[in-house]
Amino acid sequence: MDFELDEDQRDLQAAAAETLAKACPPTYLRAVVEEGHDPSDLWRTLSSLDWPVLAVPEEDGGAGASAMELAIVLEQLGYVADPTAFLPTTTQLLPVVLAAGDDAQRARFVGAVAGGTTGTLALADARGVWNPNVPPVSAERAG
Repeated sequence: MDFELDEDQRDLQAAAAETLAKACPPTYLRAVVEEGHDPSDLWRTLSSLDWPVLAVPEEDGGAGASAMELAIVLEQLGYVADPTAFLPTTTQLLPVVLAAGDDAQRARFVGAVAGGTTGTLALADARGVWNPNVPPVSAERAG
């Protein structure tokens, strides 16, 4: 079994690294963290490259690449500490929509992401209800 990246994958890795070095340098990340800069401009860049729908089948409005290509882009985004919603959009929302959504739902949500919208997944509580004002899960700082 060959675990090496093929030439196309190495090209994607190099292109992603080069793009992100320019679009998300440490000074950009500092502006997001320290000054509250909205990273939606970076999201627009990622969307213009079709990276959010990279691993979505073409018939569902995506680029038709594999999870491996998505992992390559995610790795490069990790190197620059990507401040966008790329990770939850591509690894939470889209896989669930593709696996469980009907044609209309896939078109609606994949189309929105392909058009530049971010997303995440919110699950209902035990009663089958999701109320963002009263979430069924809470987090508390301990230590």
